[in-house]
Amino acid sequence: MSVIKTLALGTKQHVWDYQEDRDYENLKETWKACEELGLSFFDTAEIYGKGESERIIGRLLRDSSEEYRKKVVIATKYSPLGQGRLTGKYSAANPPPAGRRFSNMPMAELEPLLETMRGIAKKYDVPVSAVALNWVIAKGAIPLGGAKNRQQAEQNAKALTFTLTPEEVEELASKSFKGKT
Repeated sequence: MSVIKTLALGTKQHVWDYQEDRDYENLKETWKACEELGLSFFDTAEIYGKGESERIIGRLLRDSSEEYRKKVVIATKYSPLGQGRLTGKYSAANPPPAGRRFSNMPMAELEPLLETMRGIAKKYDVPVSAVALNWVIAKGAIPLGGAKNRQQAEQNAKALTFTLTPEEVEELASKSFKGKT
């Protein structure tokens, strides 16, 4: 079981002027030092090097011992709600406002996934956003869903009131795809 330490190590600096042939070996040594020192809480985000920080962490994890991998906790600030696209608030007929920094996926392309999410939300009597957040939980991560008002906080909290079945997790995964930033 992972325990969140009181010290998190940032990884944004991993990708400042990152060059694979010049920098990766140094990052491997840094990771090894963290393992030896018992430092296992890392912070990253999809914006760090357009996802390169997370790809580097993935490679480093693959090369780590099983024991250390079980202890590692990653705090990543991706948008589990797709900046509103996975909340049920928007549709192809009612797209989100233009100019969003992330999640610029056309709503028409998201419709098959959203239709599945709506069906699951109805089954559990929860909002669509709770399905998105519960899927992240089912994948072993802690979702960081934003809330700008009480209603959104309450909707997000409903993600903790049910558990997706393995079949539902698979069905959602089969209709998802890598987004565009």
